[in-house]
Amino acid sequence: MRNMNKLFTALGITLLTACAQKSNESVQVSPLMQNEDKITDLISRMTLEEKVNMLHGKHMFSSAGVERLGIADVEYADGPFGIREEMEPHSWNSIGLTTDSAAFFPTGSALAATWSEDMAYQYGMGMAKEARLRGKDMILAPAINIQRLPTGGRTYEYLSEDPILSAALAVQYTLGAQDNGAAVCLKHYALNNQENDRGSIDVKVSPRAMREIYLPPFEAAVKEADAYGVMAAYNKVEGYWCSENGMLLNQILRDEWGFHGMVISDWGGVHATVSAAMNGMDVEMPGDRYFGQALLDSVKAGAVPESVIDNKVRNILRVRLAVKAIPKEEANKIMTSQPEQQQIAYNVASKSIVLLKNRNKLLSIQTDKFKKIAVIGDNAVREQALGGVGSGVKALYEVTPLEGLAQHLKGTDVKVEWAQGYRAFSKQEREAGVSPYTKADLSW
Repeated sequence: MRNMNKLFTALGITLLTACAQKSNESVQVSPLMQNEDKITDLISRMTLEEKVNMLHGKHMFSSAGVERLGIADVEYADGPFGIREEMEPHSWNSIGLTTDSAAFFPTGSALAATWSEDMAYQYGMGMAKEARLRGKDMILAPAINIQRLPTGGRTYEYLSEDPILSAALAVQYTLGAQDNGAAVCLKHYALNNQENDRGSIDVKVSPRAMREIYLPPFEAAVKEADAYGVMAAYNKVEGYWCSENGMLLNQILRDEWGFHGMVISDWGGVHATVSAAMNGMDVEMPGDRYFGQALLDSVKAGAVPESVIDNKVRNILRVRLAVKAIPKEEANKIMTSQPEQQQIAYNVASKSIVLLKNRNKLLSIQTDKFKKIAVIGDNAVREQALGGVGSGVKALYEVTPLEGLAQHLKGTDVKVEWAQGYRAFSKQEREAGVSPYTKADLSW
């Protein structure tokens, strides 16, 4: 009996040890949380001025580190469909490099049309690889607000009108990017679902609709993919700007979801110093109107505790130490757009095309039966890469639909003819309310 007891005791110890080992193997500590002691030491050696200097833009797409302590600046890459060309320090003007043409990825809506988590992962991976060639630490992407208005100015950037699909793709995009060395910045948090009056609109939403429709993509990317960054949106939610919304930034994002990364503003999206500082904003971009001297004065006056500043610096350093800094002299050495990423873009675009009906087996085109194809519309010949301020890409090349079709039919007897179909019109004409349609167009 004594020997049997020893056997059971030994067996129990073995099982407990195995369970403990299994448990330890399954628990993964976020890269954001692996340098807390080092971060505490760094903060203790900073002056208040150095801390505040980290909390606002240094240049159009960077925020400052602390050179004397070996803390590199944080370099941001505008997106979300490709790494934006290099800009002048304090403007939107290009500096004219010859190596910063990037792969022009399909839109977010096209990615969603693939219904493919694998494609989303590859998309994030491709973006990260090109961002790192440029020395960028954080990609200002993915854009994951719910599509609500067909005419919304950024509807094409967002993934879909479905929160479950958008959440699944947001997770994989985030993993793809962060597994390959670049932090993501989920945007635009939250409820930025229209562009009309985006800088002043106050969104009223029921808690249920917010939780079930509009927040799931953000929540999933934070909880399941450990997103390193979040960008506060321009609009208000329930009376408070997103950049100073304690419910969104403190209560939900950090307390409920356990977010440990950094929150940055959309460009020019901060409206106050004390309320933004006290309600979860970490970095004002791209300038220092509110988080520069005004924040320093607020701390000295006792309106903002220095401990709040320390927490913001900690959030930034978590990301800074999780993402390897690339020396400036090593960035932009080779062309950003690389064949591997070009192939990813092609694959996503190909899989995004969904054929709902193929009446009389019209597709694929039977070149022995059809000898003439009409292509109608201005978009058939229009290049789109620089079509959006928030998502413009200096593409190395771009194949228009007409060029692609002609190339595909090269060597056959099929003739392709293009007609503009409607008159293109300028931004000035649009703003003046001039219709792009002629009377003949409307008579159709």
